[in-house]
Parts: sequence; C-alpha cells; structure tokens
Amino acid sequence: MIIAIVGKGNVGTALGTSLERCGHTIRYAERGDVTAQATGADVVIVAASPAGTTEIAQALLPVSDGLVVIDAMNSVSMKPEGYATSTHGFQALLPKAHVAKCFNTVGYEVMANPSFGDLRATMFMAGDDATAKAMAKRLALDIGFGSCEDVGGSNRFETIEHLALVWISLAMMQGKGRRFAWHLLER
Repeated sequence: MIIAIVGKGNVGTALGTSLERCGHTIRYAERGDVTAQATGADVVIVAASPAGTTEIAQALLPVSDGLVVIDAMNSVSMKPEGYATSTHGFQALLPKAHVAKCFNTVGYEVMANPSFGDLRATMFMAGDDATAKAMAKRLALDIGFGSCEDVGGSNRFETIEHLALVWISLAMMQGKGRRFAWHLLER
C-alpha cells in the first residue's frame, strides 16, 4: 500500500518507519509537495501542525475524491481556523475524502514500538466514515498495536484529543516520561 505522510517530525517519522517495516511504501510530504506525494496514495496520514489544516486540505483537494485521510494531530488547545478540531476541518474541506482521527493518543516512541513485553498498546480512533476507520484500524494493527478501539463518530474527535492531553500531562507535566501507553483490559 502507498501511504503519504504529511509531516516528517517525530510522529510522522515514527509512523512511516513502522509502516515501512510492514511492507508499505511511504512517501513523506512537506510544505509545497503535498499534492504530488498524495497523488496515487491509498491513504494520507497528517502528522503536521494543526495550524496548517486549511493549507494541507487545499493541497489534498485535487486528489481527495475517495482518498482516505487520517488525522494524527492534536488541536484541542489550538482550534484550527474556526474548526473544533483539525479533523473537523478536513471533513468540511474535503467532502469527497474518507476522514478519521487516529494515531494521536500516545507519543512517537510508542508508535515506533507499541509492544510492552507480552502486552501491546491500545490505539483509539474516531470518525463517521467506515472506510477511513477500517484503514486506521488496519494500519494500527499492522504496526503492532494490540487493538484499535472505535470511540465513536466525529462527535468524539475531541474526546480522543482529551485522552492525548491526559497522556501529555502524565508524560511531561507529571514527570512520568514518554515510554508508556494505554492498554484496554476487558473481562
């Protein structure tokens, strides 16, 4: 599968490296070449700054018909150009694309290796589009997450961003460090 990743920071690189290890072809897109790198891709993962939501969406628009777009950004504290979250922005600006939110609730270290001994970290996703959510789940499982839990529709984008804020608070403000993840246990 061809995957374009918008943003080559820590999250984009960790996801790209993990997905490439699974046999996927990765194209990194940065400012100015988003349209070219997304052309012919099966999925685009956006791991950039939420401030660039509109610019990224405009660059994806010419190739967005049927394109799966997975938003891996957290924008709860930075509302991108009037949208509740960056994912809402992608939904509004790319009406012919399949949009979901995923890969935003743990640090890049966990995305690079979601294994914790015998346990595997849990990833979370949200969105209204079944095609996008199926792709997010497939990619999460491909890179080694134990499960990819469906939190609900687009009304839950902020919910999983708040889960990310809990992770950030524990990791950085409470001094826990960045090498921990969520794991959903069931009886």
